[in-house]
Amino acid sequence: MKLLFEKPHYFFFPASLILIALGFIIPLVNFDFNIRDTYVVVQHRWVFHLLALFGFLIALVYWVMYRTGKKLRYRLNALHVGTSLIGPILIFLCTLFYKQVLPLNPSGENSMDLEMLEVYQHNNSVSMVILALLTITLVVQLVFPANVLMAFMGKVDSTKG
Repeated sequence: MKLLFEKPHYFFFPASLILIALGFIIPLVNFDFNIRDTYVVVQHRWVFHLLALFGFLIALVYWVMYRTGKKLRYRLNALHVGTSLIGPILIFLCTLFYKQVLPLNPSGENSMDLEMLEVYQHNNSVSMVILALLTITLVVQLVFPANVLMAFMGKVDSTKG
């Protein structure tokens, strides 16, 4: 683990390649959401490719910092890499807890009975957990530019202490 936190580009380069491959392997499924009366539909492929691009850029910056001898803070690297690794895995695991919602009750009426209400409440709770995990994962990504800026502002290089 120490190698992973000291040289994070060893994690981000392969992760970017895996995300690009997943973008091509996963069938064409759409990710749709509503923003202020605008319905947006995005293919999963583009989400994976965008995440791979960000991961590649992060890996490139980590690699340049390593090659130029700039010393990054170990704990901030550990926080960033750990959250970047564990966050998406936890989000994926949470999606497995969704319950299927049946559109009609057995009598054929399109009314919301108690069982459907419980399923909707359960799915809403799962969505809130996913949103919290996503927010934490995205906020911790701000540690990366802060760590890079601190390395450039400081006079510490890899040859000292």
